[in-house]
Amino acid sequence: MSAIVWSLTYLFTISLPQIYNHSSLTPQQTTLLFLIIALGLPLGILPRILDLRLISKHHRTSTPLTPEDKLTGFAFAAPSLAFGLWWLALTTPPASILPWYAAIPGLLAIGFAINEVAGTLAGYLADTYTIYTSSALAALAFLRAVLAGCFPLVGGRMFGELGNNVGRSSFLVSCLFIPTPPDFLFFRRF
Repeated sequence: MSAIVWSLTYLFTISLPQIYNHSSLTPQQTTLLFLIIALGLPLGILPRILDLRLISKHHRTSTPLTPEDKLTGFAFAAPSLAFGLWWLALTTPPASILPWYAAIPGLLAIGFAINEVAGTLAGYLADTYTIYTSSALAALAFLRAVLAGCFPLVGGRMFGELGNNVGRSSFLVSCLFIPTPPDFLFFRRF
């Protein structure tokens, strides 16, 4: 999941300019949409506030932290990614008559989710595999690199030959594989 979310960034380098060629934006203006994704990155501060509260609670009760305790950000990032991909798919031309700036909330949510999933799951791997952390992170880095290299190759053809409407439907189908409800099971103690 971390590698797929990471490679979405590279897919957007190809797909966003192609999607917004149908609107009144020039190719140079479409690249400014990446700034909106970047504005979503600082939203990762909010889950860190919850993490600090959880850490202080464990410190007060003298209980050790488990790796699952650090998945708070992932539990918020997975639904945020699903929302962002749906919003982007439903508000971009030519299927939507909305102006280009209607996609801003979706791009903000995607920016938050990309950063949060990447950081949270890498930390989870480090805490889970302890002495084998370097091997786990090497596998993650390898998979990220392979998918990040393949997604732009696939994305250009996908949006070029299938068109924006069918190409965007791939975002919607990918939302089916985002594990949103099970994330919150980590917060429930049995």
